[in-house]
Amino acid sequence: MASVRLGRARRWRSQLVGPRLDLRRTLRTSLQTGGESMVIRKLGHPPRNPRFILLIDGSRSMAPFGTLMLRFGYALCRRWQRAHIFVFSTSLLDVTRDVRKWMRIREHRLTRLGEAWGGGTRIGESLLAFVRDNGALLTDDTVVLIYSDGMDVGEVSDLARAMRELDRRTAAVVWVNPLANTPGYEPSARGMRAAMPFISAFLGIRDAGDFAALSRAAARTR
Repeated sequence: MASVRLGRARRWRSQLVGPRLDLRRTLRTSLQTGGESMVIRKLGHPPRNPRFILLIDGSRSMAPFGTLMLRFGYALCRRWQRAHIFVFSTSLLDVTRDVRKWMRIREHRLTRLGEAWGGGTRIGESLLAFVRDNGALLTDDTVVLIYSDGMDVGEVSDLARAMRELDRRTAAVVWVNPLANTPGYEPSARGMRAAMPFISAFLGIRDAGDFAALSRAAARTR
């Protein structure tokens, strides 16, 4: 994920290399050397640090695959401070704090998931809830990763609305479908058909080795 680059920040930031002189910080630094400017500070636009949002479908149809993506979410949180993990089935639940707690304890399990795991699938309703309640996370330095087979039993119009907002307000939306690598697979489920126009990258992951493809797909997004 470190290979994902989203361009440079708009604001000027103090740094060692840049097109402008940062006079204020240069003078402040010179006070430590008796007024001699030993270190010249510059102003520039540093690379933006991407934020990753992982939305994991925990419905019954995804039962064989959900644990694999949770492991990836745990690894992502270990390496990346700007990572957030959500699970959903017929409702949405933020499990970021629980996953980060795994770094301090030996027991790696999620409890009290309620309707966010093991039930039916309301992808559109869950994603709309995410957009409504987590607007501060939706910026032009955010990459959204959705892990789902697209088997939505809710209103397809809800899914289309949610995907349109995610596409409009973030840097990229990567949809990961565990069935996509199956020979002859077509994204014909109604949920997938509604989501496809708003997806930056679409790929399949069924085992640990496929995560290299996910990293390449995310890196290609801008």
